[in-house]
Amino acid sequence: MIRFNLSRLVRERAETEGRVITWREICEATGISSSVLSSLASPRGGAVTNTRHVEALCRFLGCAPGELMELDPPV
Repeated sequence: MIRFNLSRLVRERAETEGRVITWREICEATGISSSVLSSLASPRGGAVTNTRHVEALCRFLGCAPGELMELDPPV
């Protein structure tokens, strides 16, 4: 299963910038709906998304796709 590290990456960016980053801010900056963000941030995993969402989140967070997503269990 592919898991998204969205919550961790948002938390790390917020700590680095010394501010709160809200889902609303991410939605507005990326064009991704809050329901999709919630699905991607869910610890259950199994979220369905597309490459446009992955690219938008990577640009917003300043990360590579491999930092945003990971294979669980690893190969």
